[in-house]
Amino acid sequence: MDVTVMTEADEVDVADTGYVSGYTIITPVQYYGQKETEPFVLASIALDGADNTIGQQDVIGIPHEQIRNGLRVKARWKPISERVTEGLSNRGGIGLEGVMFGFEPTGEPDEPAEKYQERLI
Repeated sequence: MDVTVMTEADEVDVADTGYVSGYTIITPVQYYGQKETEPFVLASIALDGADNTIGQQDVIGIPHEQIRNGLRVKARWKPISERVTEGLSNRGGIGLEGVMFGFEPTGEPDEPAEKYQERLI
């Protein structure tokens, strides 16, 4: 195992805006205990200023048939009083759903295909 010590010099600020670099529309199969009953979208989001994507993010505020690669999105944060951060880490845990509702369209023009083609999964 390799370990690299990280310092403040290694930190990079990224925006809470970016674009969809890949997505899946999931139609839940009904089984005992299933909580999701309606189709939903999980997307990979490339945040502005980041080198990698964050996967399995909710895309909200847009009909599924209008979601597309290159779609510009922004985080829709929960009010501070509703945020749950216990267990939030880069090693798993609660994930971003504790602090945000999902990503919603910005209304900006889509990113060109050349920008997201290499990030498609």
